[in-house]
Amino acid sequence: MRGSDSFESIIKIERCSPVDWILIAVFLVICVVDGILAIILIRHNQGLKLDFKRGLVESDLIFNRKNIITLFILGFFGGVLSGALGLGGGVLFNPIFLALGVPPRVAASTGMFMIMFSTFSSSVIYVIQGTLNIEFGLWLGFFTAIGSIIGLAGIDSLIKRFDRQSLIVFAFCFIMLLCVITIPSFGYISLKEQVDNGEITYWGLGSIC
Repeated sequence: MRGSDSFESIIKIERCSPVDWILIAVFLVICVVDGILAIILIRHNQGLKLDFKRGLVESDLIFNRKNIITLFILGFFGGVLSGALGLGGGVLFNPIFLALGVPPRVAASTGMFMIMFSTFSSSVIYVIQGTLNIEFGLWLGFFTAIGSIIGLAGIDSLIKRFDRQSLIVFAFCFIMLLCVITIPSFGYISLKEQVDNGEITYWGLGSIC
């Protein structure tokens, strides 16, 4: 889909220009190198813990060959789906952690920690491209922060009361179901309004440029 709106980068780099492609390539190389270095460091630290039999806890995810391959494959396709469908990363990555045997509370906190960095980097990209409504984002972030604090306090209280971390799993399932229903529904409503108003005149996959 393409609309009639156009945006201008705040750093004056034209989309799909040689400089733009170079920056994208550099970004991808940094991501790959950073991921490899992180795995090497984690495997080294876990090797020391295993050798001395100290420091490992039940919730630790052992970075053996099988788990590393699983994380790479699921992380890649999870990132593609998250970016293409507009889903929050936690909706995809938290079930991955649970499937790998990570306890629900650890999976939730790890997922939120990861999302913080991915969301920040995405926000920086949108600001550079000039496509981010900063005022709306600040209001949304403010109320989201309040809701997160209330939700975390509430689920923590319930876990302590019933001594069941499975409550987090039920919360994940409810949120995933809510996303599956609401995201396509609101997307369809918004799309229909734009089509009816003539804001969208072309349907289909166009050039990224």
